[in-house]
Amino acid sequence: MRVGGMASKGQRVGLLLLTILLSSHLVCGTHLRFGAIDWRIPDLNKPTEVHFHLYEAIRSTLFSYMYLNVGVDPEGQICPEQTQCRRFSLWNGRFQYNDGDSPTAAPDYYTFHYDGSTPRDLSATQTRTYSDGSSISAGLQNWYMTERVLIKNYAAAQQQLGSYSTCCRQYQGVRNVVNGEDFILKSVVMLQHVTGAGVRQNPHCSAFPIFAVRFDANNPPTSVLNLNQLCSTPHDSALEFSFTSLTDSGLRQNGDVWNTYTRPIINVATGLMTWTPSADGYYAVQFTATDDYGNTNVLDIVFDVNTNAAGSSPYFVEIRDSIDATYTATSTTAIFNPTAQVVSIGQSIQLSVWAHSPTGSLTGIQYVWPYTSRTTASHTCTGTTQFCDLQFSYTPALGDTSRNLCLQVTSTVGSYVGAPNDPSNSLTFCIPITVMERDYIYISGYIRDFRKANNEELTTGMWFDTSSAGGEISNF
Repeated sequence: MRVGGMASKGQRVGLLLLTILLSSHLVCGTHLRFGAIDWRIPDLNKPTEVHFHLYEAIRSTLFSYMYLNVGVDPEGQICPEQTQCRRFSLWNGRFQYNDGDSPTAAPDYYTFHYDGSTPRDLSATQTRTYSDGSSISAGLQNWYMTERVLIKNYAAAQQQLGSYSTCCRQYQGVRNVVNGEDFILKSVVMLQHVTGAGVRQNPHCSAFPIFAVRFDANNPPTSVLNLNQLCSTPHDSALEFSFTSLTDSGLRQNGDVWNTYTRPIINVATGLMTWTPSADGYYAVQFTATDDYGNTNVLDIVFDVNTNAAGSSPYFVEIRDSIDATYTATSTTAIFNPTAQVVSIGQSIQLSVWAHSPTGSLTGIQYVWPYTSRTTASHTCTGTTQFCDLQFSYTPALGDTSRNLCLQVTSTVGSYVGAPNDPSNSLTFCIPITVMERDYIYISGYIRDFRKANNEELTTGMWFDTSSAGGEISNF
């Protein structure tokens, strides 16, 4: 639904420059390489109470510095079991609420990693040397995905802002980042469209912190990333994507201002990013997704341009709607566009997603999925077979929205970077999970005993048995 009299999406994104953002810079590091801020309003009777979900990925070698203890997150929305919930420091940055002209900081610095989801990347186990002789250590390639839920009741139903800023971006081994660049995430909240239009969330984004991109110096291929697979909203079927400005990202050389390397190109009409890299290595990029109402989100990710040989990388070959421990896939035909899987609130969905490795053995299947507390998932990849599957089970709750389950398979040869002969050389493999709300009709009333009494004739009513324990109805 379009709203008359609204400014263009580009003009609305420009309003970010007018917002006030507080940030602190106590310690410089090189630890962050992914981020997004989802928000939603779970209760339309509270149209100014916003629930933010802050996602970020920290490099695994900082575990001992940032890990605090094990415990359940305060809002209880991430970790269902204390033993599986790791509590991390947000370094020196704090989440900020821009309530009108008075920015305030969230009360703590903590974020959480749930062991059962978005597992640490174990595929990079040694120092990697680029074609020009520069290198990146294994510790800088691995990561932990963390999440934090923050709740803010804004004073007015107007444009607001949720943001996070800290120092610093990972620069070691990342070609377009220099030491000391800030890591900034911003999400515009247009509360004036909650009542009436019913817009209760921004574009929700999820992705792997590091995307593999195929590279061949002799014959550079063009890779395609469909941003619509990473960000979506039920309130707009045509999101607009752009590279985030320096002010709003802290990234000086974002995708549209690279000075040395071939830059990626975004097709605003389709949401497709195409890229023919000119050199291998790591590159940081931040996108902004904007819906028709001016709500925004960002997706800050890293691209790993590598020389994995075409035809040797693992890929997905089959999706089953049940989990069978005795079944093993035999197909080697790649799945390019998986069909949407539908599940109703209160019911469950089970998927078995099979992968194949034409060369080497499969070592793992990683996934990105927001509803961790209502999901169980594990893979059967042992590093000794050419076939294995991710066993995924999810039971949606009221308020859950349709999202994409994105997966990546790793092997002893490399990571998934597009199936063999895939004409689009796609960088992602995502399965749409469509969550449906079921309509219920509630009937209130009572059951009357129409049995004969005092020689009265039974003329109408319901037959029921009162002789069994509790008087349960046995027949209508």
